[in-house]
Parts: sequence; structure tokens; C-alpha cells
Amino acid sequence: MAALFTQAIYEGFVHEATPQYTDPRLSALLGTAEKFQFQVRTCQASGTQPSLTVAFEESNDGVSFQTRTTLLSTQSLDSTKNEDFFAADTATTPMSRYGRLKVTLGSQQSDGGAHVFVIVTGHSD
Repeated sequence: MAALFTQAIYEGFVHEATPQYTDPRLSALLGTAEKFQFQVRTCQASGTQPSLTVAFEESNDGVSFQTRTTLLSTQSLDSTKNEDFFAADTATTPMSRYGRLKVTLGSQQSDGGAHVFVIVTGHSD
């Protein structure tokens, strides 16, 4: 299985309950591979029991997206250190033409936030 690309696809500070998405200009790139491996790095987590959810979404038209797979589901974050999480796209159906990430932070109170950085490697089948 050959790697087609390795790309930083998201970097930003995510606030409580406000979903963030990857830049739309990367959607076509994410549609060029069949298998994906993701590295999610977090730092500066704050709030009451902060957690992170990262969903990989796909679309045929680049407008209406649906969840392909959830990479991290309410993953607890440690506010005292940087953390790295690794996940793979486990879907067995072919990838749609466009892809994006939905990054959402949660906490028990509306005081949370974290800096998130995501790198993806796309592979051919």
C-alpha cells in the first residue's frame, strides 16, 4: 500500500461546543486516497474535564457531508501536557470524492478549549 500524501490538514484553537472544519480547499485532496491514518496532537487544553471528538466526513458534491467514521470519540484531554492520538479510517466502502474533518471540543462547563493539530497520510488500496 503506497502513501499518496502526508499533509497537515488542521491547526487551530477549538472552543467548547463550536465545531471546526478543515479548510475546504483540502476536501478534494482527502478524496484522492482509499485509506487514511491520522495523528491528532493537542496542547493547552483547558476547562472542566475537556474532551475531543474528531469525525472524518465525506461527500460526493463537496456541499452535503456525512460522517464516514469517528476517529476520536469524547477522548479525555490532559491539561498538563501535550498529547498525541493516532487513528485510522476503518470504513470498508470506497471513499467519496470529497473529505473533511469535524473537530469538536466538549467539557462539563462551557469553559473549555484546546489547541489541535492534525496530520493525515493517505494511501492507495
